Amino acid sequence: MDIAEKIATGIAIAVIVALVLYAFRVRQLYLLVPKMFGYSALTERGKILELRAFNRGRSMEEDVHVDMPPALTYELIAADHPDVKLEKNKLILSRISPRSEVSIVLMAEGAIEAESFAPTLSSKTTKGKIVKKLEDVPPNAGVVVLSSAGFLMLFVLMLFMPQRWINYQKE
Repeated sequence: MDIAEKIATGIAIAVIVALVLYAFRVRQLYLLVPKMFGYSALTERGKILELRAFNRGRSMEEDVHVDMPPALTYELIAADHPDVKLEKNKLILSRISPRSEVSIVLMAEGAIEAESFAPTLSSKTTKGKIVKKLEDVPPNAGVVVLSSAGFLMLFVLMLFMPQRWINYQKE
């Protein structure tokens, strides 16, 4: 192996390791509003909302806030996490565990349309992204980068190993 191949191999390995480390540390916080129920026995002037907050990262997200449009009044109906609180137009979650999700059901009273409903999501360390469909919530970045790096390394081995084997047999 000549010096150029050694340098290129070292740089490639360093870049792959750096990408994998970055991908495992990146914050991945998402909010999905999958359904707005227009008909309910609970309200005649509003809608029932389902919200789902996802933490796809490998770090705990603390002090998570979902800021809702202020023109409406909200009431918390149900949640699958014990410490969800509603203060005026802000949902507060003390934490979301790594690679988990929290589902929340709210009643919103007032004139509300699905197209204009735009909550925001943030935590102590990052700002979350709003997605429209469940398919838009990406998987954990670390798993994607690690599997891509594994396939790339397998491809490179398959590309170079036959020539190395031939050279080894000649010696």
